[in-house]
Amino acid sequence: MKTPYIIFLLIFSLAACTSMQESNEKTTPVSKPSFTDLLSQYKELSIDTFAVYSNANEYDNNSYPFKGVSLDSSFFYLFPQEIQNLLFGDPELFACYKIKIDNQLCGLITRTPSEYVASSVKLLIVDINKKQFLNSYELSESWGDAGDAMEKNSWLYKNNNTLEWFYHRMDCFEADTMGMQDCVDSMAVFAFVDGKSKIIPMDSIRLAALKEELMKHK
Repeated sequence: MKTPYIIFLLIFSLAACTSMQESNEKTTPVSKPSFTDLLSQYKELSIDTFAVYSNANEYDNNSYPFKGVSLDSSFFYLFPQEIQNLLFGDPELFACYKIKIDNQLCGLITRTPSEYVASSVKLLIVDINKKQFLNSYELSESWGDAGDAMEKNSWLYKNNNTLEWFYHRMDCFEADTMGMQDCVDSMAVFAFVDGKSKIIPMDSIRLAALKEELMKHK
């Protein structure tokens, strides 16, 4: 008569052990990637003159310089709120390059979501010692919709060990029913000084000459 009772105890014990194992598996915390883990996703870049551009036809092409490394969603919590606000629907972030600015700061070139696809290439400034993001600057973007289009490109370079970038933007608008477009061209040069960007005053002639020289590096 004891045999059924013993079998019952064995079954009960196995069920209890299985339940405890499943409970432990469910409650075991998954470690989040660290800031150092995030930095390791970016390729080191030593720049002379580096063109930054966005091209929807090249996003999946391995030769596109800003295809980048697709970041797992576990990294998203490390990014500043302005970047996290872009991460809805089916979000994508791509780690491209890291640039040393000085002994404390570095820049992370990151491709982020935009209005339609992940077409915006941004420079995210990071304080390495404090392990936090400071500022972000959009270097490149391109889109077209119903006759309107915008293309933004930048060139990064060092001038006396100071990071500078030339910014060029072209906005085009459909001007009439024949499909003719009017375009507006804008250019500027920025320098990264004391943790912030500042515009370098230049007249249109100097800007045009600098653009022509930089275009050789694209």
